[in-house]
This record gives sequence, structure tokens and C-alpha cells, in this order.
Amino acid sequence: MIFLSILAKTLALTVGPHRLWLGLLLWAAGAVADVVALRRARGEDGGEGVRREVLFLQAGALVLGWAAAEAAGYGAMRWKEGIFGLSHLAGGLLRAVGLPVGTDGGVIYLTTMAGPLEFAASLDHLGARIPFVMWILAAAWLLWTSRSFVRVLHGLTVVALVLLAVVVVRSGLVIVLFLGLADFIGYESEELPFRPFVDPEFVAWSYLPILLAAWPLLARALGSAVPIPPVAVEPDGPVGGHRRWWLAGVPAALVLATVVLWQPAGSRKDGKVLLNTWHTQWSRTDRPYDRDWYGADSGYNYACMKRLFGKYYPVEELQERIRAEDLAGASVLVIFDPDRRFSDDELRLVRDFVRGGGGLFVIGDHTNVFGSTSHLNELCGPFGFQFRDDVLFDLDADFHQVLEDGVGRTGIGHGISLFKLRGPASIRPTSLATRSIFEIGNSKAVRAIYSVNNFYPPPHDHPRMDVGTFCIAAAAHHGRGRVMAWGDSTVFSNFEIFYPGKYEYLLNSMEWLNHRDSLAGNLLRRAALVVLLGAAGVALWRRREPRAWAGILAVLAVTWFAARAVTAAAERARSSFPEPVQPMRALHFAARIDTPGYRLRDFTTEESYDRRYDIFIQWVLRTGAFSGFYLLDPGRENAYYDHLREAGEAVAGLAVIVRREDELEFIGAVAKELEEADRHLLIMAGGSVGADRVAGALQDAGLVTAAGELDAVRAAWPAGEAVIESGGRRIMVVASAERFSDQAMGITEKVVPDAAQRALYDRAFALIDRLFAPPAGVPAGEGE
Repeated sequence: MIFLSILAKTLALTVGPHRLWLGLLLWAAGAVADVVALRRARGEDGGEGVRREVLFLQAGALVLGWAAAEAAGYGAMRWKEGIFGLSHLAGGLLRAVGLPVGTDGGVIYLTTMAGPLEFAASLDHLGARIPFVMWILAAAWLLWTSRSFVRVLHGLTVVALVLLAVVVVRSGLVIVLFLGLADFIGYESEELPFRPFVDPEFVAWSYLPILLAAWPLLARALGSAVPIPPVAVEPDGPVGGHRRWWLAGVPAALVLATVVLWQPAGSRKDGKVLLNTWHTQWSRTDRPYDRDWYGADSGYNYACMKRLFGKYYPVEELQERIRAEDLAGASVLVIFDPDRRFSDDELRLVRDFVRGGGGLFVIGDHTNVFGSTSHLNELCGPFGFQFRDDVLFDLDADFHQVLEDGVGRTGIGHGISLFKLRGPASIRPTSLATRSIFEIGNSKAVRAIYSVNNFYPPPHDHPRMDVGTFCIAAAAHHGRGRVMAWGDSTVFSNFEIFYPGKYEYLLNSMEWLNHRDSLAGNLLRRAALVVLLGAAGVALWRRREPRAWAGILAVLAVTWFAARAVTAAAERARSSFPEPVQPMRALHFAARIDTPGYRLRDFTTEESYDRRYDIFIQWVLRTGAFSGFYLLDPGRENAYYDHLREAGEAVAGLAVIVRREDELEFIGAVAKELEEADRHLLIMAGGSVGADRVAGALQDAGLVTAAGELDAVRAAWPAGEAVIESGGRRIMVVASAERFSDQAMGITEKVVPDAAQRALYDRAFALIDRLFAPPAGVPAGEGE
């Protein structure tokens, strides 16, 4: 029964995040097994002692099991390489059954009809979370039910050896099953059928028959430690005693853990943001994204990112090698996609700059073209992370990669509720002090292919691919300075920066980097960690009883989780966007995430080009305004737009595109969101939406009420557009909006316009200019 309890709880912690109901059912089964085991051990039907002991067991198992699952997940995210030793054991097993395999490092090699195949013995491929969580739960049970550490050590050793054998046997069976499936499907297929074997639920359930086969060995190792009768939970026993120690120790541990995990606000700096462009020819920023420059190069650069930073901070470009005098007046140094190697002097200068309190923002790419990843890694080694030379795809939907759940768990995620990726590279934390800011799960990593224009490889499954959860944004403290790393350079290009989450992430990162840490705070956090570990060691040494150890370890895990929640909540509570220091304009388009005409969650949309307006929305950037999206979905944040409403230097407006009549309700939804500061409203109606319907929707929403104003709205249909000044708000209505659709604007943002398209662009620019033109009597330029 002990074995069944631990097995059920292990599966509950593994499949619970995917199927909560099943996880709860499995945990309940494990609790029932605990009751039966304790009653058998005590030789009676139970009573208050057994019930109390079962409750202690559930709490301890949940805390320690959850901690083990998180530790295993972190390990799998950090170490994607194959594990030396396990690959050799699995290879030996396969050779024993007649398969001609070879091993090198942590990889198993096998020649097949499809050519040579590689199988990585990585933590994800091995499903290491299952045996690790099971071993920790076994440790908790053995500590709780044993009187002697000798029995605990013996039981854990046997359990570890059996679980190691289970891992090896399962890995060999997976390879055999894969080869059988590949042979059945046909090796001539472009994609080898490896996806099912890395599915988290398959991994969990594939362990079940092998673990059940090992039941006698595991049950004997676990059952040998159960005393008859078991240790009772008495007030003066090993758990109930020393209450003053517990009352003082638990709060002290919580305080120490909070100090260790605390993310200081730091002191704000007043220097400039320095964009290092000498080392990159990949994403230029020297030419503005304006009304005269078109083609692929105009969109694939960081001109709009530079402009965004310039609205909040002094910004300069560094167009030559990094020198000490350049860094002297800088608060933050930005390095992206370097294709020139850093000299030894530059490496030393940048590291000294960060150590002394500077901020460093490094942006990597999903390729190592021109050595960009190698150059960044040479620089970032001391900061506690490295960029991997890979590109990430979703395991199920390839290019569909969206950050939604948990994206705002730190201050860097302030105001972000949706963030679409474009095939990022992964980041490997090399230090426990490095924070993983954003992670993407259910993913696979593939090497780039340099024979195609965008370097994206075919997202085909392969047994050598890395899978699981990957870090794509990391933050680190170094001396008094701070470092932020990002792995997807594409999303900040001009053709992508206006999608949800991009402005927010850039400004949050820059604001965090624009603060320096104090030496006293750094020393305090390190001292708190030493004291916490020392106090835990002393407590374990003084309470040399297995059950007391179980209690202490569980309490430490609880205090760590609690401290992490407290510090994260405090960081989120004080997070805010910086205040703009230069006049700026912003036009955000109201939409729901799943509106067919937009690509807010998906890589692309099936909507026809005459109903798409991505180019028009992007072209708003060419007017000097910042385009974006206002999400109408319940629970979604629009914190950045709310911030612009209140910012003195900003003028913000909202836009609604009504492609068909069923989207008229967007007007009413936007009207409910409007505040007094929203003085600019753009309504674009498709040709199938009549004048009376639009006028009626505006009237029902309370935006236009007077008869003359309603007539002005209807006048937009013969005239093409109309401007209504109503209640201190400018409302621009555009009829037959398809003339500004992607179909008319050139299908792609890479278009080089002919004379007719250029005239159309000028009309689009004129719309935005007219929308934001100052009222009569206000000098031109004010509020822009």
C-alpha cells in the first residue's frame, strides 16, 4: 500500500497540471492507501492518531512533492543535453537485445533505413520528473515512519537503484517502440513520429507498467522502514515538542527566505540609453521608419524600438567600438544581434560597466548567423546565462507560440496578458541566481538552416530534438548592475513591435535596467542565504530524528514558497511604466484576441486579404504615432494604454475596424471603455456595413447623439470619410474601409509601392494626421 500511495501521488503531481480532476482523483487514492497502510502497521482500526498522522503525511507529501516537481522542471529546462552514463546503460540494454547502437557522451546512435538517428538521454526524454518526484516522496515517507537513519538510508538507496533501472528499461523500450512505429509509417516520411513519445501524459503513463513490475522491490524497500506500531504524533513527541523553537524558527525562516528572494527596486539612474549598432549590421536604427522608405529592409530593423526608447529616455547610437568614455554617461547599454566579435577590451569594459551599476540589455536571435550567438555568449558568460543555438517551435502547432498564463508573475511582465513569439532561441541559465522571466512550454528546439532566406528549419520531429520547457527571457544581477536577456529578436522589428506585449516588455525591461542595486543590499541577501542554510543545518543536526527531519524540510519548502509569493507580489505591486519625457501619439485598435481579421494569437489568419488590416495598422508607425491593440476580452490587461491616457506628454486614441455587421458591437464595447482622456476615435467600416447601421451603433453607444452629428456620420459614405467633433472628442468615420485593407495596400509589409499604391498610402497617412490634428486655436505640435 505504501508503494501504491507514492505512485498515485507521483502521477497526481505529474498529470495534475494537465488534468486537474485526474490529479485530484489520484491524490485521493494515495491518501486512502496511506490510511490502509497506517492501520495495518498499527494493528487497529485507526482513531485520532491515525487521522492526524494521515493529514501530516498529505501536507508533507504535497509540499515536498511539489518542490521536487519544480526542481525537476528547472533542471530539465537548464540541462537539455544528454546525460552521460544513462545513455551508456540504455545503449548496453539495447545491444543486449540485438540492436546495433553506439553511444557518445549523452547520445545514443543507431543506423536505420532512415539513416543515422540520434537519441538524446536528456532529462526531458527520460521523463526524469517521474522518478525524481517518486524518490522524494519515498524519502518523505521513510523519514516520517522510521526511527533510524540507517533504515532511511538503506531504503532510499534501494529505491534509487530500482528507479535508475526503471529509467534505463523505459528509455530502451521507447526507442524500440519508436523504431517499430517508424517502420510501420515508413522511413520515407519527412517527419519521424517522435512527438507521441515526449508527450507529458505519455511519459507519465509509460512509467506505470514498468513501476508496477518493480512493485515487489520498491514495496520491500519502503515497507522495511515502517515501525510496528508507528511513531505516534504526541504533544511532547518529535513533532509536537519544542514548540517555542517552531514558533520562533518558522517566522525567522520566512523572513530570511524573503530577504534572499527580495527583488530590490534599486536607485534610479539618469543617464542615456546607448544602442550599440557598430557590432551589428543586421538590424539598423540609423534611418527612421517614415513615409519614404519601403521594402523589406525598412521593416526588418529596430527604428521603432529606438523611437520608443527615445520617448522615455535620452537615446544615442554607438556606431564604433565600445570605449570607456561612451559608457561613462550611459545608464543602459543595448546590444542586439552582433555580427562582429567583441574585443577583449570591449568585454572587460562592458562587464565593468555592469558591475559598477550599469544596465545591459542583450537580444539574441534564433540563428547563429555571422556568429551572433557565439559573440553574445562570449560576453554573457559571467552574467549567469548563455544563448542556445536553436529555434523553438510548438510541439503540436509548430509556429503557434503564445505567452499567456503566468506571463505577469514578475515585474517585467507588468501589463502583459498576451505575447506572441516568432520562433525564439532558448536561453540556458548557468547560475541559480539567474531568474527565468518568461518560459515557453510544450516546445521543441531545432537547429537553424542557413540555406533558406529566414533561416527557419522545417519544424519536423526528430528523436534528437530537445523538448519541454525553455527559458526565453532571463534576468540577472551582477555587482551593482543588472542584465536582461531576450531570445527572439524578430518581435521587436517594425513589422511586429505593435502587437500586444511588445511595448510593455521593452519598457518594463528598460525601467528595471535603469536602476542600480546597492552593495549593502547585495551583501544582506547573501548573508541571509548563509544564515538560512546554516540555521537549517543546525536544526537538522540538533533534531537527529528522521521524523523531525521530515518536518523541518517540509517547513523550509513552505517558507520558501511563501517567501517567493510575497516577493513576487511586492515586485508586481510596485511595477509601473516610465513616464514619457517627449511628446508622443498612440493609436490602439480595439479587438478581441480571436477576432478573425487579426493575428493576435495565431501565426497567421485564414481571413481573406480584403478583411485584413495589418499593413494599415503597421503604417501608423510611419506617421510618427505608435500603433497597438486594445484587448476587449474579459480579464485582459490594457495597462499600457491606461498609462498613456494619464501621461502628460502622450495623446492616445482608439480605433475600431468593423469588417461586417456582426462586428458593430465592438463600437458599444469600446464606448464602455472610453474615459475623458480618450479624445480621438477612429471608426473604419467595411463596404458591407451601411451608413445607417454605423450611425445607429454610434447613437446607441452614446458617442453621437445630435441629429446634425448623425447626418455627418452618414455623409462619410458618399465622401469616403467624415470628422465629427462631439463632446470634446474627435470621431473620424471612414467608409469602404477595404481600400485600406492588406489586399489594396500590397499584401505584405515588404512591398515597394508603385505610384497608385503610394497615393493610397498618402491618403492613409492623411487620415492619421487629421485624426490627431490639434483643435482649432491650439498651436500645431502641441500634444504630438
